[in-house]
Amino acid sequence: MIAEKTDTCSTPCIKKFIAPSPRPFRALFFLLLFQFSIHAGKCQMMSVDSLIRLVEQRPQNDSTKIHWMHTISYILSESDVSRSFAYYGMVSRLSDSLNFTYGKALGNINLGILLSSSGNFEASTNAFIKAIDQAKECNEPRIEAVALNDIGENFASLKDFDKCREYALQAVDINMRLGAARGVAINYELLHRCDLEQGYYTSAKLNLDKGMPYALGTQENYILSSFYLGYGKLQAINNRNDSANYYFNKAISTAQQKKDLRNEFQVYLAEVKYLKHITEREKIVNLGKAMKLAEQTQYAEGIAKDAEQLSNAYDALNNRDSSLFYYRM
Repeated sequence: MIAEKTDTCSTPCIKKFIAPSPRPFRALFFLLLFQFSIHAGKCQMMSVDSLIRLVEQRPQNDSTKIHWMHTISYILSESDVSRSFAYYGMVSRLSDSLNFTYGKALGNINLGILLSSSGNFEASTNAFIKAIDQAKECNEPRIEAVALNDIGENFASLKDFDKCREYALQAVDINMRLGAARGVAINYELLHRCDLEQGYYTSAKLNLDKGMPYALGTQENYILSSFYLGYGKLQAINNRNDSANYYFNKAISTAQQKKDLRNEFQVYLAEVKYLKHITEREKIVNLGKAMKLAEQTQYAEGIAKDAEQLSNAYDALNNRDSSLFYYRM
């Protein structure tokens, strides 16, 4: 899953300004967009600790501080949920105090991501809808596209693939119009997953092929590992085990380079689901790795999926106690 986030990377050398209106911020936003790609991949050029120091050392309560806190909340969303939620709260409160609509939209993106990770998809979608309204209010279609894609992710989790496509295609239209290559890659990756889940394998590969040039252009591990995972699934479905293993291994190594725990989790789960030649004990090993990652990132949906697969694997080995334990998780 690639839950898309907003373009929030920044540097300490940006000229400071206090409580700007949306239009001055728009100019800064596109300057930042020129300098950095959006969210985690390039934001990792600056560590979370460095960003936290910048926030603590900055006396001004301004949009730059909001920018940094939003980025911190995103980066921590998969590793330290409680601190991520704390920084979301800071973004929300400071944006409210400055009546800064753009910052309010950033805060709702953070909130939507956190609620989705906890499995509260209805509340998550409501947060993303608020972000869309706020993005329209300050004329920021890129944030609108981010929120639309993330709503699509929620519907994918709920197995409502028609709704997922509806939102993802709206995001594609906006990102194409803006020339936002990273967003286009993420949208096509989501569309391929809808097709894959419904057995539309030709269309799934077509969407991967459409998105791959954009993904390669980003050179972001987070995105590329998801595309390699998609190709691995399709190869496994077609009983091309060597090719499937190649793509799965490439997805894992690419994810591990940037400690992308969620995508690494998805690969272990996919190997169990799609590779037909692995034994039940091999499945349990992979699912054990996946469970550790899901628990480490407090990924409620992932824990539930993994527990179901572990229950099935232990049941196949006639280990009723372990099967029942995971069935009840």
